[in-house]
Amino acid sequence: MPDAPHVRAAEAYFRYAPENKKPLLAHRILLKAKRYGVKIESEIILDWSKKYKQ
Repeated sequence: MPDAPHVRAAEAYFRYAPENKKPLLAHRILLKAKRYGVKIESEIILDWSKKYKQ
């Protein structure tokens, strides 16, 4: 995700990601959102990011 519009697009298409990829994807979306100043309001992404294990 090279910029804020791509972060917003990733948030919009998150529901189509495979279940086994969602924790990592949610984590990465939040990292990039912070970097580009995008506020993620999707509770689904916030919940999935809690399931991410490094």
